[in-house]
Amino acid sequence: MDRRSLLLGSAGLFGGLALSSAHARPGGLVRLAGSLGARRETSPARLVLVGLSGGNDGLNTVIPLENDAYRRARPKLSAAADDARAIGDGFGFHASLEGLHRHFMEGRVALVHGVGYPDPNLSHFKSTDIWQTARASGRLSGPGWIGRLCQALHGAQAHAERVVHVGTALPYALYSSLHPAVAFAAPRDYRFARHGDDAARVGAGGMDHAGGEVSRLEFLREVMRDAHSSSDAVRRAIGNHATRVEFPDSPLGTSLAIVSALIESDLGCEVLSVELSGFDTHNNQLSRQRSNLSELDGALAAFLDELEQMPGARRTAVLVSSEFGRRVGENASGGTDHGTAAPVLVCGPAVRGGQFGRAPSLTKLDDRENLIHTTDFRRVYASVVEDLFGAPSEPVLGGSYEPLKLIAKA
Repeated sequence: MDRRSLLLGSAGLFGGLALSSAHARPGGLVRLAGSLGARRETSPARLVLVGLSGGNDGLNTVIPLENDAYRRARPKLSAAADDARAIGDGFGFHASLEGLHRHFMEGRVALVHGVGYPDPNLSHFKSTDIWQTARASGRLSGPGWIGRLCQALHGAQAHAERVVHVGTALPYALYSSLHPAVAFAAPRDYRFARHGDDAARVGAGGMDHAGGEVSRLEFLREVMRDAHSSSDAVRRAIGNHATRVEFPDSPLGTSLAIVSALIESDLGCEVLSVELSGFDTHNNQLSRQRSNLSELDGALAAFLDELEQMPGARRTAVLVSSEFGRRVGENASGGTDHGTAAPVLVCGPAVRGGQFGRAPSLTKLDDRENLIHTTDFRRVYASVVEDLFGAPSEPVLGGSYEPLKLIAKA
């Protein structure tokens, strides 16, 4: 089966379309049908989020080749340095990152060293919340940072497919009661993407614009009408798209092939999200991370090749990050435990390639023997918000953070 046939087959099976709202109510829903097929005069800035869930080990992803402390702390895991792909300044990409190494050397990948935040939290859930809201209080602060970005860009003017997640678990970064996100995974039945106590809220009914009670049945009917309308538009966009490159037949490869179709469509997608899991490598890390990074590289390199050939993708950037890195020293199980700072990759046609920031010291560690971050992750976000989308970053990030100038001038 060729790649186009695969996508056409997937499009016919598509389901799982959802409107996200952590505190869903009918007043926050978007009437999708009226916006379908709306065309843009020019291609907007676009951001693709690639989440590496589980806490990717940054030290074996971007390897400090000339650092003796690295080999002392990792007598077994430092074997990954032996066939690393040098990128300059004493660093090398993991051997599995062949395609990303090529894109880096051609100037399409920005590597940001030592990314983290003050008082790091080693819980997957809490650290993910901090990254996805750009605030130390996490979900208690309200919408995700992408939801706040949409509000900064568009106010309360919602658009059906502005934010799309391809996957089963909707990231909280995309949550907004004003700008619900479409989320789907194929092939599944339709569902309403819920966070927290949404199920209880649906069961009890919601509130309309005037504050009156809305019946559970009416609420569910509106959700299904909107999801079905968006479903048709997304199916058409995917079914009409023929990829220019061969994407690998992996879950991430399929997801990014779908993202490329949505970018080239006229649906008005501005932020698209995918996720690759399995990075919680407490044991057997050499083989497990090699497998994970191989899937990332195959899918992402193909996607970047596709973007380079796509006329409407000149203002597209891809942000690759994980909720935290791993501990400097290896453990007795051939793995690493939860850590702190790690590199972040920003890549694509809109990006200024090269190395940014300063790598953290491997000898001056915090009181838990973890890396001390050198770049606040919100500086990466500020670069995207200000230099890609042209929005003020302070209301999005809840503070002033200096952009890193990762985005090339239009």
